[in-house]
Amino acid sequence: MIRRASEELGLESARSYVVGDQAIDMELAAGVGATGVWICNSAKTQKDIAGGVPRLARDLWDAAQWIAVSS
Repeated sequence: MIRRASEELGLESARSYVVGDQAIDMELAAGVGATGVWICNSAKTQKDIAGGVPRLARDLWDAAQWIAVSS
């Protein structure tokens, strides 16, 4: 579905972001070549996943701010 939307809307996956709070969301980001932003407010979970996720965010607002600055 994401690939089809990218084609129809002329979006570049490499310049896109997937924001989510589950591992499957980050797998989706990696699968389509987008940057994954994991919403995670648990210190233990952040420690467990920090090595495999390009960006960790405390909440959706934090994720949106980081994306706005990074774009």
